[in-house]
Amino acid sequence: MAWLGAALVLGACTSGPESSATSETTSGTPPATVDTTTTTSTSPATTTTGGRWEPTEHWVGIRDGEFYDLRSDDEFVPRGVNLLHKFVGGHVDGLFGHYDTERIDSELAAISGWGFNTIRVFLDMCQGCVADGDGVRVSYLNNLADFLQRVANHDLVVLFTSNDLPDTSTFNNALPCCEPFGGYRNSLYLSEEGVEAGVRYFREILGGLIERDAPLEAVLGWQIANEQFFFTDVPPLSLNSGSVTVANGNEYDLGDPDQVRAMAEESLVHYVDAIAAEIRSLDPMALVTIGFFEPNEPVESRPGDNRLVYVGRVMRESTLDFFDLHGYPGGHLALEDYALNYTLADYERTPVLLGEYGAFKTSYADPGAGAEAVARWQAESCGLGFDGWLLWLWGITDDEVWTATEGDDAISVAASPHTRPDPCDPGEYVSDNVAAGRPVVASAEEPGQVEYAAIRAVDDSDGTWWSAGDGPPQWLEIDLEEPRTVRSIEVLIGEISPPGPQRHRLSTRGESGGWTVVWDFDGDADHGDTLVFEPDDPLEDVRHVRLDVLAVDGWVIIHEIRIRGE
Repeated sequence: MAWLGAALVLGACTSGPESSATSETTSGTPPATVDTTTTTSTSPATTTTGGRWEPTEHWVGIRDGEFYDLRSDDEFVPRGVNLLHKFVGGHVDGLFGHYDTERIDSELAAISGWGFNTIRVFLDMCQGCVADGDGVRVSYLNNLADFLQRVANHDLVVLFTSNDLPDTSTFNNALPCCEPFGGYRNSLYLSEEGVEAGVRYFREILGGLIERDAPLEAVLGWQIANEQFFFTDVPPLSLNSGSVTVANGNEYDLGDPDQVRAMAEESLVHYVDAIAAEIRSLDPMALVTIGFFEPNEPVESRPGDNRLVYVGRVMRESTLDFFDLHGYPGGHLALEDYALNYTLADYERTPVLLGEYGAFKTSYADPGAGAEAVARWQAESCGLGFDGWLLWLWGITDDEVWTATEGDDAISVAASPHTRPDPCDPGEYVSDNVAAGRPVVASAEEPGQVEYAAIRAVDDSDGTWWSAGDGPPQWLEIDLEEPRTVRSIEVLIGEISPPGPQRHRLSTRGESGGWTVVWDFDGDADHGDTLVFEPDDPLEDVRHVRLDVLAVDGWVIIHEIRIRGE
């Protein structure tokens, strides 16, 4: 999810791990129980010799481009959830602001009970709880250290991610610092002051955990940014003349688009390398990463978006240990599009996490449908080189995405290593929709709009659609790639203005021969209606299916065609 702007903080910050606030209902009922007793970690990551802190081994390391468990020397596959708490009535994380140890232990037990081994947690969604004008708060560090101990007690590892530097004079409010650096994002990554603020922030957090003898062995990694981007409408990226010298000491010509891109990419490498070096100076075994939502090229998914994402050079030239890329089924991009935009072809240098994936409510009608989608999405992503998966979301009810614990834990069941030990095997979640992902051709597509291409009508998502860019008559043909037995055909129709009469025709044919009309619809329909053709007897040896839209008041838009069969 792309979080924007400063976080709204509701409620007071509590001091120390003993403090708590009224909690929401605990989420999830795991298939197994885990002891939630708080004990001292049996494998501390830090030792003290004569008052001097010395690092010891983390639980998870990287070898030959793969995660592995240093305790057993076996491969480690991160599988888990994003854990987020929310203030009542607010939109920001209350995990460390309203710190409720009973709820946290219960949730960690539930997550571990499903067989998950990893959680991803935001450090700074509750920004006012994190820092003040003097730096990171003592009360926050106390809660963070206690939380990390509880994570270790449940034999989990945590990926700590930063959404934004806190809005205080010590960090974000010191930016923008100086012309031509404008806006907190561009100033942060491009100016010397921004790099210094980022380095100081992670130094204070990690240093505070070291002072408290927190079990750093349970930290999978430090994520410098949840979803990094630049703003194209903020200086210096918005300027088209002059030159600028940025934090890496290099000067760039703002009138040359190639140099502007080089400035952004090289500055990002400089920024993350500076922070990674600081983290490793404190904890030499620490793993460091950064997260991204998808770049907007070469397959455009966010027309007019002013957020610029570049991943290629930081993935191939920085000192970071692994990368966290985000992608959701049911959106405007197929997995292959994500891989193309993320430049994953032949990428093997570091492990790659799918650190956010989940089922949007606009795309899937209920948690059960979402569970099927995330299981198949996870399995299919194995072929693109992903090495771990973290569901969005656990801990709150989300307005946009079906969470792991909704609908009788349907998505937890689908993603659980207990249910599906092999993340690359969808198991029982193989779809009976034999049209999903099959080749299509259409009479027309809306010009210049890749996100409305004909293939969107067979991506198994209600939230995407094919737009012909014109009115009827229009047609779309699906190649099932081999003869199939067809039990039913469902057509989820698109926007009609106004709702009213329309005509649709379905035809089929085998490996050869002509088309046979199998069904005509002639009647009133509305946006979101599903037209269902179910023959008295299944149709045998069907290779091709054709939909003709013969009459509709407006452009021809079809959200999805599902062909149920064998």
